[in-house]
Amino acid sequence: MVEENSALVIGLDLPISTKHSIEICNFIRNKNIEHAITELERAQKMKIAIPMRGEIPHRKGIMSGRYPVKAIGEFIKLLKSLKSNAIANEL
Repeated sequence: MVEENSALVIGLDLPISTKHSIEICNFIRNKNIEHAITELERAQKMKIAIPMRGEIPHRKGIMSGRYPVKAIGEFIKLLKSLKSNAIANEL
């Protein structure tokens, strides 16, 4: 059940890595939808890297990171769908 004052989007069976999904969620946590979409679009163009944990090569400005372009594209679609659901619910 979805509350009246919230919008919901569910992504099931997406063809992306779970590890990449977790790190992208950590990257966009506590950000505005518009800001999160613009940051992800910059990461998709390989202007900034998504910070990752584990044995991953270092990137300029952060300890380690990657450019999961396919996963970022799926998250951009989900965030745009979330934004349109919020507009449809008049939030």
